[in-house]
Amino acid sequence: MIRAVRLDMARGLTEGAFARLVRVDAPSEAADVLAQHGVRLVLRDGDAQVAAFVRAQPDVVARRPDTWFTIALGRWLADDVDGARHWADRVLQDAQGAGREADVRDDWAVTAADAPAACARLWRAALGLEPTYAAVGYAGRVVAAARSAPVDAEADAVAVLVHELAVAQSWLGELTEAEGGLGLAAALARSRGLPALAVSALSHLALTEYMRGRESACAELASETLRLVTRHDLRQRAVVETRAELALALARMLDVPAPSASPAWGRRAEARVHSADLCTLFWMRVRDARLALAAGSVAEAQRLLTSPGNGWAPVDARLPDFLRVSLALERATVAALAGDREALDGLHTELLALRAIGEAALVQGLRADRDGDRRAAAEAFEAAAGDATYAQPATRALALVCEAQLLDALGEPARAAELLAQAVDETAARRNAAPFLGWTRHGTPIGAMLKVVPPTHSGSWAAELARAADGRTDVRARFAATTPSPRELDGVLPLALTPVLSPREREVLMELARGATYADIASALYVSENTVKTHVSSLYAKLGASRRSEALATGRALHLL
Repeated sequence: MIRAVRLDMARGLTEGAFARLVRVDAPSEAADVLAQHGVRLVLRDGDAQVAAFVRAQPDVVARRPDTWFTIALGRWLADDVDGARHWADRVLQDAQGAGREADVRDDWAVTAADAPAACARLWRAALGLEPTYAAVGYAGRVVAAARSAPVDAEADAVAVLVHELAVAQSWLGELTEAEGGLGLAAALARSRGLPALAVSALSHLALTEYMRGRESACAELASETLRLVTRHDLRQRAVVETRAELALALARMLDVPAPSASPAWGRRAEARVHSADLCTLFWMRVRDARLALAAGSVAEAQRLLTSPGNGWAPVDARLPDFLRVSLALERATVAALAGDREALDGLHTELLALRAIGEAALVQGLRADRDGDRRAAAEAFEAAAGDATYAQPATRALALVCEAQLLDALGEPARAAELLAQAVDETAARRNAAPFLGWTRHGTPIGAMLKVVPPTHSGSWAAELARAADGRTDVRARFAATTPSPRELDGVLPLALTPVLSPREREVLMELARGATYADIASALYVSENTVKTHVSSLYAKLGASRRSEALATGRALHLL
């Protein structure tokens, strides 16, 4: 049997060799296969076999350092953090003992044989056990050495290293390098017959494209990943699908709204995320906050973005600056919807500390608009458009649109039209409609402006935006009636129990929030004015209010609207 396996392997027929050797109790020969072909075995859903072999043959494994990287990779893919750390540490100890690791010899004298140690350092960095930049720098030198003098025996490990390096670069915000690395990882994986690694690289690439402000490319890559993943029986399928569907959701949420859009975009019942996949965890949080907004709850979006009790604290503590800026801007737009000046002040200070000058100016503009100072807001938005640094979110386009809305209201329609046309052109390739939702309180409604936007290079995109905005209330006005102000939240007395409103009482409360008179409500609900008065009296009693403003403040604070 052992001889037959050896003959098969000599002919390149390695599939099933490891399992056959384990079955005939040939642990030394099985360890040989693990050392030579283990990466391929693990990536092709053989981790359970490898784990069982490690448990059954600890002495054999202990004598074979050339199998340790395969074991560490299997534990990493299984999200067994403790196991991955243990075996990664052993890989590094072996490399140091052999003089093959950068810490014990000339940093530049590296080869493809250092790929396992470089991967181990990247995994440790992802777990917060060593500085990420140092691990990335070392891995980059190993990849460069491997590409200049490729060694076929190390090719599988190098493909894994290229993938892990690019994932780390994406987290650090080195997005151009990550884009190239993930493309290379996908190509290497395909050439080596490693489909699991290829689709993983494509799913990470989709998220990287999103962070680069390329929403259309993100959507295309995510869709392609989801098509490819169905063609293979992959152990990591749920993880890859979760990441790809998240990227697709993030991109499509920003596109022109479609009637068939699902409110559960990117939320899978069987969703799985690796505990060290920090980028995916971060953007899942942003997606959930946006879904809360889409469902009409500014308060829930604020809670998701700000509360340390939501399980995000470990991720927040390690956020790189570019994601801190993205999170601050997400919080700023939600704070603007809530009219929360204190939050806007704090976020402005935070962005200045991060040296995100243009982004800080955007928050300053939202704050001035909240205060009703149109001219100061327009000037702040102008500064933001001229000095925005980061691609995600679309700060420059948002600033251009807000400035245009305010200038039009200030009697400068020509300049406003020019700025709006710039914003249309800048968002066309991205298909990012978020800047055109109407974020100012005191500017001209965006729907009216898009109807007369001057000709641009992006005529079809302008027409799509105009159709989507036609008859739609600006986002600031849409949430104004149902979102409690900070003063309302502070001023509402706590109730022993949240009152339960009947469906009709809730309808009446919504009409009151719209500013409708009793006659308007009676007409809208096909009841008499006396019936409306009866419902209003019941509402006041349940909410502990004596007038409309108190009832609305309590209703908003208790999220009854």
